[in-house]
Amino acid sequence: DKMKEGDRRTPEGNFSIVSIRKHKKWKMIFTLNYPTPESFEKLERRKEKGIVDLAAKAGSGIGIHGVWPHDDYLIDQYKNWTDGCISLKNEHLVDLARFVKPGTQVEIIK
Repeated sequence: DKMKEGDRRTPEGNFSIVSIRKHKKWKMIFTLNYPTPESFEKLERRKEKGIVDLAAKAGSGIGIHGVWPHDDYLIDQYKNWTDGCISLKNEHLVDLARFVKPGTQVEIIK
């Protein structure tokens, strides 16, 4: 689970798709409504317990996006190359786009 901004981890929890748009670098991106009130609550609990420093922030938006053209192999190698987003092969992202729309609920679990 994402602990704080800059840790390159993906936040776990319940989110919704805010927008779906083409992206010049990653084919397309589904932006999610992160951070949520729950995300801020988790961060505050971690600050209280001393798990993260008091100046830590939740971070900004995350999304589900594709990869650079011809870089689908990154998915097969399980490389963590995003800054907390979820990446899919471009063909899988295009397929998924046929079934989701803004407002679709997304649950991210490990």
